[in-house]
Amino acid sequence: DSPQVVPEAPRSTVDESPMHLEEIVVTAEKHTTSLQRTAASIAVVTGDEAAQRGEQQLDQLMSSVGSVKVLEGEDGPTFYIRGVGTGVPSNIGDPEINLNIDGIYQSEPQFSRAGLYDVSRVEVLRGPQGTLYGRNAVAGVVNIVTNDPTFDYSASGSIGFGNYNLLQTQGAFNVPLSETLALRVALGTEQHDGYLSNGADDANIQSGRVKLLWQPSDKLRILLAADNTHEGGEAEGEIQVSPPPGPPAGTAGNPPLVTTPANPAGTYLLGDTFKSSNPWVSPDPGTASRHANFWSVHGQLDWDMDFATLTFMPGYRHYQYECLSCWRSETDQNNYASERQTTVE
Repeated sequence: DSPQVVPEAPRSTVDESPMHLEEIVVTAEKHTTSLQRTAASIAVVTGDEAAQRGEQQLDQLMSSVGSVKVLEGEDGPTFYIRGVGTGVPSNIGDPEINLNIDGIYQSEPQFSRAGLYDVSRVEVLRGPQGTLYGRNAVAGVVNIVTNDPTFDYSASGSIGFGNYNLLQTQGAFNVPLSETLALRVALGTEQHDGYLSNGADDANIQSGRVKLLWQPSDKLRILLAADNTHEGGEAEGEIQVSPPPGPPAGTAGNPPLVTTPANPAGTYLLGDTFKSSNPWVSPDPGTASRHANFWSVHGQLDWDMDFATLTFMPGYRHYQYECLSCWRSETDQNNYASERQTTVE
């Protein structure tokens, strides 16, 4: 008998190569480490994740981070980590969350509005961090890290649309000027109509950042940076979220009446305008005008001396804010604020 030919079994097409998870690098401990090897409770949101979700505000970015809450208000964002935070302006009390942008401490929470474009990552350290970050880190730390220049040609950009006529744009380009010098320029904008009936709670933000990197050798690295952000629009508004308690307006025990041009005899405006079917109706006539300007310059020198690395980080930041005819506690007010911050670390 002739031998039978056994057909060869089909070869497996399954890729048997081991799978590797992408390593996430953080600087939470003031030097570069792997997230898995860092001895702290850390959450990281990368810039790519934020861009894919169309998030350019810190409260939006932190919505996916457990145990973290960011509340936006007239005095800027307020941070809460594990339920701990300070709900007062920084000129009244010290914050309990340490906020840093590119390693520079930010004394005013409003500064966080100037950094959320062309972001590399946002790090959140939960729990007390006073050992490395000093004061104002009782509840934790928020680090915003933007992209530095590299020695490769690259460009990126995105545009997003949404309801309330939302338009978000951001873009960046990176150019190596020589073998030791590189430049990166980034831009970001956000605009949308107000969420309240009078147009308040809108957005009108334009930002720009320039970074210049000089790296003559593997042992020396010098980075210079400058940024500017302008914020306009009608600012934050106020609404009544429930009917006011107590007797009707004008009776004994009711809060004092408010006199306005539209109501010269006085009226308790928030109570009169509350509508349970549409709570976003505001008594504010909608005449507010906001102008906020943030700008800063900072640098970083890293010198490898073999036995240690010397890092020198000077920074200067300026913030100026005015809101004309802003609605505060049932009255129109003109609010002004100015802050100058100089740091060296």
